[in-house]
Amino acid sequence: MKICPDVDDNVYELWTDMIVAYNDLACQRYRILSQPASPENENLLKRALSEHYRCYQRFFEASTNSALLRSTVTDQFRASKAFIASNLSQADVMIGRGDLQMALSSIEASLSSMHDLVDSLTEFITKDKNEY
Repeated sequence: MKICPDVDDNVYELWTDMIVAYNDLACQRYRILSQPASPENENLLKRALSEHYRCYQRFFEASTNSALLRSTVTDQFRASKAFIASNLSQADVMIGRGDLQMALSSIEASLSSMHDLVDSLTEFITKDKNEY
């Protein structure tokens, strides 16, 4: 992988911030449990949901990050923003209803959408060395 030389430094910084944020979400404790949707793990799922909301606010609601993503990877930004918001809202509702399995599915779907956005941004700022 080689970084495209004409990409703005702010995009590089946002990309690395997103990779770190994604990794933090992907390493949450509930993801290593054999039964993450068991009632005794409800607080772990609530904490995970809270972290996902913080990440959403940071990248989709913070005007600078949001504008930069929207202008860089427009289509994927729009899709990821919609999918993540919908899944986080659904997870919140499911936790409130006590349906931890559905909450877990929604949290994982949100994480997948975040991964799609990171992949799209990675594709934008990198090029195979043969393209130079």
